[in-house]
Amino acid sequence: MRKLFIDTSAFYALEDKRDQNHNKAIDFRENVLTREKFAIFTSTYILDETYTFLQKKLGKEIALTFGRQIQASELIEVIHVSKFYEKKAWDIFEKYLDKEFSYTDCTSFAIMKDLKITDAFAFDDHFQQMRLIALPR
Repeated sequence: MRKLFIDTSAFYALEDKRDQNHNKAIDFRENVLTREKFAIFTSTYILDETYTFLQKKLGKEIALTFGRQIQASELIEVIHVSKFYEKKAWDIFEKYLDKEFSYTDCTSFAIMKDLKITDAFAFDDHFQQMRLIALPR
């Protein structure tokens, strides 16, 4: 079974109808995620970032509704960003001085490497810069 990591950029695009990637995100969710078998992952840092962004841009109710859906989902495994992942993320953050990776990006990369995940549902080009596959293409 393929593994897929979901980034904030994808979660946000699914929620905001005005987002430039909204239609691509909906199409990917409806036509790829429902047809293919994926083990789906995200992280506590991604959820923190998504809840905050949704609240700021779309309002508290949308952030709460999204959060409740994630918490009730049996399809998405949420990985806790432990000290182990924080250390690995810091190593990435320090190493790539020429990249504008956020620390949250680096935690995602550390988790993906550890869990051998190469595919990300993301509209953030930083995944491709790390030689990961950003879907949809």
